[in-house]
Amino acid sequence: MRKRYPTDRLVFLLDNFKPHKAYIVKQFVEEDGNIELEYLPRYTSLKCNPIERLFKWFRRVVTHNEFFENIADLKNAIRAFFRVVVNLPKRVVSLLRLNLNSFPKIL
Repeated sequence: MRKRYPTDRLVFLLDNFKPHKAYIVKQFVEEDGNIELEYLPRYTSLKCNPIERLFKWFRRVVTHNEFFENIADLKNAIRAFFRVVVNLPKRVVSLLRLNLNSFPKIL
């Protein structure tokens, strides 16, 4: 994200997955100085953490019952999924049940 938005303030909404709170992540954020991390409350349900519904769809389409010979094949499958998803914004919004007008102005 920093490569794509080199000078913008970036805000990431994260769950409490241990790697998201790793020292290296905190160090990177501190060194960058223009990134903010916001964490969801622990044990947030699918209702409160809509990105989990997108991840569920992603896993069902990309990784369930699939074997990848190598990391390149996995990366290609991931890219293919998001090439399709980027053209389905209404489905994504519906899946996430988002009211785009309710987002804070910083997003």
